[in-house]
Amino acid sequence: MISQEKIVEIRNRASIVEVVSDYVTLKKAGRNYMGLCPFHAEKTPSFTVSEDKGIYHCFGCQTGGSVFHFLMQYDQLTFPEAVERVAKRYGIIVERSDRHLNSDGSEREVLYRINERAAANYQKLLFRYPDGEKALEYLNSRGVDEATARKFMLGYAPQGGSGMINLLRQEKIPLQDAVRLGLIGQRGPQEFYEKFFARVIFPIVSPAGKIVGFGGRVLDQRLPKYLNSSETPLFHKGATLYGLYQAKDGIRKSDRVVLVEGYLDVIALSQHDISYAVATLGTALTVDHARVLSRYTKNIIALFDGDDAGQKAAARSFEVFVEAGLLGRAAFLPKGDDPDTFVRRHGKAGIETVLDGAVPLADYFFSWLEGRFGKSLEGKSQIAGEVAKNRCAGLSRWRVRLVATLAALWRQWRRTGIVTTSRSGRWWA
Repeated sequence: MISQEKIVEIRNRASIVEVVSDYVTLKKAGRNYMGLCPFHAEKTPSFTVSEDKGIYHCFGCQTGGSVFHFLMQYDQLTFPEAVERVAKRYGIIVERSDRHLNSDGSEREVLYRINERAAANYQKLLFRYPDGEKALEYLNSRGVDEATARKFMLGYAPQGGSGMINLLRQEKIPLQDAVRLGLIGQRGPQEFYEKFFARVIFPIVSPAGKIVGFGGRVLDQRLPKYLNSSETPLFHKGATLYGLYQAKDGIRKSDRVVLVEGYLDVIALSQHDISYAVATLGTALTVDHARVLSRYTKNIIALFDGDDAGQKAAARSFEVFVEAGLLGRAAFLPKGDDPDTFVRRHGKAGIETVLDGAVPLADYFFSWLEGRFGKSLEGKSQIAGEVAKNRCAGLSRWRVRLVATLAALWRQWRRTGIVTTSRSGRWWA
């Protein structure tokens, strides 16, 4: 445990304005600094940082705390991790004994170490194990070179297993901890088996650089194509984005992020110098995903396949962005393409042309509804009902279109005699 005296020393020597400025653009406002809150969507700054008091506070979402709490909230760190991050920035040496950690911190650290050990073992098997050549050949066929494979810490789990169980036993690591992480399964009191085998392994890394889970892409086509870690104390699929750790600097530099579906989409884009791509681990976009991205940029582009499934996914994602209080954009690839195949064929310039043509999801959603319900009287009525389900203060231009549609509805109803106007100005059916 880090001593209380050392924690106070680190907090006193740190500049909360300097630390927060790495993530938020701050402007001087009297004795304090203000900026747009990174924890919720807003247009008027309500996020305040006080150097004198060493705290931050948002008057919009009521979050706040010390420099340590900011890093814990922004980068999903534990308290000891946040303290060590600040100490390292200011060149303060911290001595920490694992046997004195609190139970929660100790437990998480043990789980993180197991994941790190597993990732190192998988990577060794990819590059040094004879059977790993099959996985390397597969990656090569997908255009992934060795430098990129190492950047994303890719690995391999052989058909007969990676030796994980024996490795953990040799290091006296409780197998039950590996069961909790989804690395191994258990059939009986002393009967364990590996979950990942005959697969290319994709470590899933938190924004803080901690390995929280794994994905596996099958080489044996008789097995399910992809396998992800189950929900664990470290891994929550609905709030985790693949590639965010590798992309966060690129996102801040370009002030935009492109959201794709799969591991290899992110890797292919990164290899072609699109350094701001992340993936939803093959699942539908969630509100938590959107809110995590909004901490890094408000300029979010969701990249979809151009088929019917992609169009439906775009419409669904609009509703997610609305619930998160964000205005996303949508870009579409030609039918039959995904980001991986498209960027390998057309390169960086081709994919950037697609991204530069992204349209506001609000506009797309409205057009999609028109295509779905038509422009007839009945269709417009159905559109109005769908639109009324959504609430987002930032959709002013879209709201104008809605009002125009409702006005057209009223005029048509009035001409047909279905609606009349009383002297009070109310509508009567």
